[in-house]
Amino acid sequence: MKPFTKLRALTIRIYCERCKFVFYRGDELTNPQDIIRRYGGRCPKCYKPLKLEASKVVVKTLKR
Repeated sequence: MKPFTKLRALTIRIYCERCKFVFYRGDELTNPQDIIRRYGGRCPKCYKPLKLEASKVVVKTLKR
């Protein structure tokens, strides 16, 4: 069994599905409801109402 040679950090990105404005990007877990409250429930760029819908949460790996 080989030991781990490289550990890559998971980058979390929370963004508006309409205009792609990035509300949060980092490697620490954060509560999406806190981000919605921080921005007053609307995207500051396109004014789309923000709400958390479990069916629209996407987890994917990105190529580096």
